[in-house]
Amino acid sequence: MGQHQRDTRITVEELKEEDVVIAVIGLTGSGKSTFINVATGLDVGVGHDLISCTSEVGVIKMSFPGYNIFFVDTPGFNHTYKSDDDILKMISNWLETTFERRSLLSGLLYLHRITDNRTAGTPINNLRMFEELCGKNTFNNVILATTMWDEVDKEVGEFREGELESRYWKAMLDRHSSIGRFLGTRDSAFRLIAPLLEEANIRNALLLQKELVDLDLMLREAHADHKLRSEIEQLGKQFWLLLQRMREEYKRPNNAMSLQSLMEEYDELKKTSAPLLKHLADLQVPVGRQFMNITNITFGINGTREKHAPPGTQ
Repeated sequence: MGQHQRDTRITVEELKEEDVVIAVIGLTGSGKSTFINVATGLDVGVGHDLISCTSEVGVIKMSFPGYNIFFVDTPGFNHTYKSDDDILKMISNWLETTFERRSLLSGLLYLHRITDNRTAGTPINNLRMFEELCGKNTFNNVILATTMWDEVDKEVGEFREGELESRYWKAMLDRHSSIGRFLGTRDSAFRLIAPLLEEANIRNALLLQKELVDLDLMLREAHADHKLRSEIEQLGKQFWLLLQRMREEYKRPNNAMSLQSLMEEYDELKKTSAPLLKHLADLQVPVGRQFMNITNITFGINGTREKHAPPGTQ
């Protein structure tokens, strides 16, 4: 389902208002690359011991129906060759230089091994770290997730999870961060980031609604008849609802056949709507970006693993 291209630099120009950018952070060996692998269906490199595998900030761009999801894969804290301060500075600088402004960061996913019986001294206790990465008033966009539940007794895991909630992560949860479990499945991966995706869906739906209202006004001014205006509005809604179904299907495992069916349905809708869209183009009435996006989608996944560049060099 799509392709994964290396050595292609992802720049700020590729980011759009409707995209979702998620930084994945945690200690070395906490399952960051595994999470991205499972969510996207790619192999971005996984370290199977405590020798740090991810030594550079990298981005995996996943084409999602209607917008892109950018997973920012980061070096682990307690890195083999880098200090935590170096890692934090690398992530912070990367976000600043690559995305130009941190407001583009939709959320931050912090992964923690439930097999660890100690959390004291790790960066999760440092609220200033999260303020550096996502701002003082955006803790609600921080998701704290435990991993490796298959490697621990359920009762032990639940006891440790309780300790995290009541002690180590309490300050974050009091600031409206959320908590969850990554169980190694695509379903659990998408459940974790669901609030960020839902926020994007709501934002983009409102944007589409505004664009359709603006488009109707411009069609009136172009003396387009009521039938055309009604057909354009219905077309926008048809594309949106179909993409919503595809988004839900993307979250499920073993979804190739059902996704293929939906993609064929999407292609058929594009084909049947082509004359209407051509008529719209002939009228030389400008349409909004969201309307253009949902009626002209290509599906796929690509990403980069790029060395961190000093500020101002990109």
